[in-house]
Amino acid sequence: MGEMTIAVLTDLHLGPTHEDELFSILNDTLDRIQSHSPDQIIVLGDIIQETDVDTDERLLTDFVDCLDSTGISYQCLVGNHDIEKLSREKFEAIIGHKSYQAVENKVFLDTGAPHLSHGRGEVSESQLEFLGAELPNLNEPIIFSHHPIHYHDIRDNRWFGRLPEAAFCGNKETVLDLLKDSKTNVAAVVNGHLHEWDYTEYRGVDHFTVDAFNKVPERKNESGGFALVERSERLHVTQYKGDGSEHSVVLPI
Repeated sequence: MGEMTIAVLTDLHLGPTHEDELFSILNDTLDRIQSHSPDQIIVLGDIIQETDVDTDERLLTDFVDCLDSTGISYQCLVGNHDIEKLSREKFEAIIGHKSYQAVENKVFLDTGAPHLSHGRGEVSESQLEFLGAELPNLNEPIIFSHHPIHYHDIRDNRWFGRLPEAAFCGNKETVLDLLKDSKTNVAAVVNGHLHEWDYTEYRGVDHFTVDAFNKVPERKNESGGFALVERSERLHVTQYKGDGSEHSVVLPI
């Protein structure tokens, strides 16, 4: 497992309301991220809060311009809001890469499922075939996903507590069965979507939920969060919240 530092952003929910404020916070956050000298920035989806095709395309393009200005390589995942108005093809064209792939022991999943209601997610059949082929070739990969592919108690979650079917990837158990069958020793799974920080071991795999950059509609003191994933001989994951607080887990515990 090679040494690497990855900065993780998720759930920015950029829209025309308070747009200038959110991009100002984003640029400040990217400055904070740059101070840690990460090797890569990974964005776990819900970059935009869907409005209309033209607005979504403009906001996503402006966001990518901000990432380009850092000089740091990046990968953007699909969230449920990102392809409500935009096509997946348009999303990929703007971000400049495929919505799912495996690169250097990192696996990027696309759980966007606009055919499902209430922001639910799933991993497509084509991705399941892709995972089955790729996983045996990987050494302790980190898997990145917008929707969680595990379960934990979310009864107190204000966004999903009453709609748990929208909180987690619908075919998460199928994905985890595939991980088990491949006998691949997954280093961790990192996801967004839930607007909270969490660490859970589920079915023998360590899962980290990164808190939202922008907790719509509670923007005050709730914007600007990101996480750092530092891997060497141990895996160190730290959530830096917008209010200045931190949560940190080092594996193995």
